[in-house]
Amino acid sequence: MAPVIKYWMMRSIGLRTGYLGKDKNTRSLTEDEFSAYLKSMKIPNIIEINKRTAYQKDGISTNINPWDDNVIVFIPKTDDGKLGEVQPAFEDNAIMPDPSVQYTDAGDGIRIAKWTTGESTGQQAAEYTQGSWRAVPIISCINAIVNLKVRNTNVEYPDGEEVPVG
Repeated sequence: MAPVIKYWMMRSIGLRTGYLGKDKNTRSLTEDEFSAYLKSMKIPNIIEINKRTAYQKDGISTNINPWDDNVIVFIPKTDDGKLGEVQPAFEDNAIMPDPSVQYTDAGDGIRIAKWTTGESTGQQAAEYTQGSWRAVPIISCINAIVNLKVRNTNVEYPDGEEVPVG
């Protein structure tokens, strides 16, 4: 959950009234009160996600938010703490090998390529070694993951005002 959603929930009148009562709901819930309230309703701990990713276009870096801050994601508790597994996939050179390259399969989908360049290719003499691994994430409990949209984001506000959080 995005931190802004957590604090929006802590300031919401419904949660404040539910935990503090109607006579004391003029203040926001504290972190401890919010956690205790969720625990009393058997709702698991909330993990805040506040990550940004650098995206580069034409040499100019831009930070983007890869998450939708208006969505809460519920994931199931698993025995090993994992949502799935990573499976190796075929490398392109396993399907269409280059005849001038020597390939070795190192196991678990890792493929080592070794080749040389020299006068016959019109380049400086050199030897190259490259390791590559192509993997596919497999989410085994996809049907147990729930995305819940918590704020109405298609409300238009005049003059480009931001959507109110509280």
